Amino acid sequence: MLKPIAVLYFTYMLVGNPQRPYFLDIDTGSDLTWIQCMLLAAVVPRCAYDQQGILLNTLSKTDGILGLNRAKVSLPSQLTSKGIINNVVGHCLATDVASSGYMFLGDEFVPNWGMSWVPMLGSPSIKFYCTQLVKINYGSSSLSLGGQDRNIGSVVFDSGSSYTYFTKQAYDELVSSLSEVSELGFLQDASDPTLPICWRAPFPIRSVMDVKKFFKTLTLQFGSKWWIISKKFHIPPQGPSFLSEDLCLTDIQTWYKDMEKSSVGKKTGPNRVRTGDLLICSQMLYH
Repeated sequence: MLKPIAVLYFTYMLVGNPQRPYFLDIDTGSDLTWIQCMLLAAVVPRCAYDQQGILLNTLSKTDGILGLNRAKVSLPSQLTSKGIINNVVGHCLATDVASSGYMFLGDEFVPNWGMSWVPMLGSPSIKFYCTQLVKINYGSSSLSLGGQDRNIGSVVFDSGSSYTYFTKQAYDELVSSLSEVSELGFLQDASDPTLPICWRAPFPIRSVMDVKKFFKTLTLQFGSKWWIISKKFHIPPQGPSFLSEDLCLTDIQTWYKDMEKSSVGKKTGPNRVRTGDLLICSQMLYH
C-alpha cells in the first residue's frame, strides 16, 4: 500500500528482530535503500547516520529511501542477483490521500495486454529509467527541447521527485503559449508565491473543467522518431499535474539552473526532462 502525504509517496519495510516497520520514500531515481541508523544483520538496507536535505524537512518525515533504480546496489538489482525476482519494478501512485496506490517487485503481476511499451535507453552509465523523448507538444505547437538536436531528448521517470522538470527552452515556450489566454480576458495572478504561473478567469468558475476549452493538451511523445511505433502521453488541462483548481501551473517546472550539474542531469544528456510523481500518479508504470 502506498499513501501520498502532500507530494511524498511512501511505503514501509519490516526490519529487525523483532520486526518493526520503517517508512521509506518510493524513489525510482535513487540507488541506495537506507534507513536511519540501527544495528543491521541484513545485507539489503544500508544504515545512515547523518542525513541532510529536503526529505528530512518535510512535514511527514520518513525513515529513509527505498532505492529502486537500475544500479547494481538498488533493492531490485540485489534481489535479482540472488535469484529472488526478475528485475522488474511496477507501481501505480494514488491521486489523493484518501486513495491507496500499490507497488511490486518482480514480473508476476505484469499484464499480457493493455500496456504501451517503450524501450529504455541502455547506456551502462545510465542507472535511471530513461527513454527517448521525441517531442513535446502544447496543442499542435511543438516545444523545443534545446541541445544540439532541439527536438530529440530523453525523459527520466523519477517517483522520488514531486515535480516534472522541463528544459529551460521547453518551459519558457510552454509559459509563452499559455499566455495566449490573456487575449481571452484571463489575467495573470501573482498572489501565490509558491505557484508563480497562475491566471484569473474573467468569469466565475467552479473547477478547471469550466475553463478547459481555453487551454490545450500537453503531449509527450516517447520511444522513437518513427510515429508508427512511438507512444504518446497526453496531459489534459484538467489533469492534476497541469492546472490546479486555482488555475495555476502546478507540476511542471524548469530544472535548467538547479539541475544542470546534478547526477541526473549529467547522465541523461543536455536536453532531458524528468517526470515527477504528480505527473505519473494514477498511471500504471512498469520498469
